[in-house]
Amino acid sequence: MFDKIKKPQIVCTLGTTTDKPEVLEGMVENGMEFARMNTAYATLSEYQQRVDMLRYVAKKKEKKVSVMMDCKGPQLRLLVEGRFNIGNGDRINIGFGTGPVQFNYDFHEYVSRGDDLFIENGTIKTKVLQSQKSHLTLEIYDAGEGNIRQMMGVNVPGKCLHLNELTEKDLAVIAFSVQNNVEYIAQSFVRNSTDVVNFHNAIEECKKELNNPDYNPGIVAKIEDHYGTINLDAIITTSKNEGIDLSIMIARGDLFVEVPPEKLMKYQNNMVTTCQLHNIPVIVATGLLESMQYGLEPTRSEVMDTAYAVMSGADALMLSGETSNGVDPVNAVAMVNKIIKEYR
Repeated sequence: MFDKIKKPQIVCTLGTTTDKPEVLEGMVENGMEFARMNTAYATLSEYQQRVDMLRYVAKKKEKKVSVMMDCKGPQLRLLVEGRFNIGNGDRINIGFGTGPVQFNYDFHEYVSRGDDLFIENGTIKTKVLQSQKSHLTLEIYDAGEGNIRQMMGVNVPGKCLHLNELTEKDLAVIAFSVQNNVEYIAQSFVRNSTDVVNFHNAIEECKKELNNPDYNPGIVAKIEDHYGTINLDAIITTSKNEGIDLSIMIARGDLFVEVPPEKLMKYQNNMVTTCQLHNIPVIVATGLLESMQYGLEPTRSEVMDTAYAVMSGADALMLSGETSNGVDPVNAVAMVNKIIKEYR
């Protein structure tokens, strides 16, 4: 379990820029204690290589580094051949199974005229003009960089879309975790206690199938929208009653798109407080040192954001793009470690 006594721990997302032993060694030496695998972007064989390399490096450095496999669930994304150019005021049709631009899931029955639909973390903003079985008609009121591309993420703020909770890849990732005795498995877009119980049951079933009864990973419930925040107390209480080893991740990437931006810090504070009251570990994630994905120094606001997370009582801080595809993952880990030491 994430240690609630010592200083906040450092979680780092692994990716292409960390696929070298010397980089992982530097990250471990500078304080990385948990390694997250974002299962949206690689294959099981690539995860295996990363887990094996990480464990080799941790053993070499005589450090304990836990692995977290992050099940992504049914994330809404766009399917596009090449690039599709857009502009402010354009009206476009995005299909459910048809057309040059498609959604990867059918959710037409859950949206209606006037709903906002955001693409790629809100960098492109649209409004629903019409919802039909075959497609949505959208009006673009902020075109961002002017194009949409394959696998861009989609958010419909304020809507519970009732997609299938576990995908085939999620089940494969759970099996991978059981086979490799991974310490933590994260569940995306947890909205209620039933989500966590069903996820836990899927892990238990996989343990039976793979004959690994003694495997008991911690579950990290990622809170990413309004529904998860208002149900957090029930999520934690039910998990305790079911004997589930639960931690909470405040996944601020999607949360920032799903809730009014001016309320994000209020949501974060409320969730940290709720976790503290229940003595449940809480991870503050996403965007802490985001500019270090592209440069060697954080911005003033990033340092203050990270320091505030430490001072408010977070049990762990998570770096995402800063390490998975950043220009200097080791430097990013060193920086967050300096901030933690200064403000813990």
